Amino acid sequence: MTNRTKVQTMKEILTLCRKPTKQWKIARFCRLCYPRMVKHLDALIEKGLLKVLMNPSRLYVTTDKGLKFLETIEDPLISSVVKG
Repeated sequence: MTNRTKVQTMKEILTLCRKPTKQWKIARFCRLCYPRMVKHLDALIEKGLLKVLMNPSRLYVTTDKGLKFLETIEDPLISSVVKG
């Protein structure tokens, strides 16, 4: 298994959260331990790429800014730079 960059992990989380998603699903599908997942979620929320919905449980959803970020990093030229 290869190590992922922070951008690759952010991309996985934002892609999954296009629809409202619970923490356990994010951790499971993005293969993150709880402390690392919380760190990434907090960073994405702070940057305005992700928001929290309380309905009645905590759900995470990608914001419009997050969707634009995804479009940017999915650009073939930019993604080749991100991958190394």
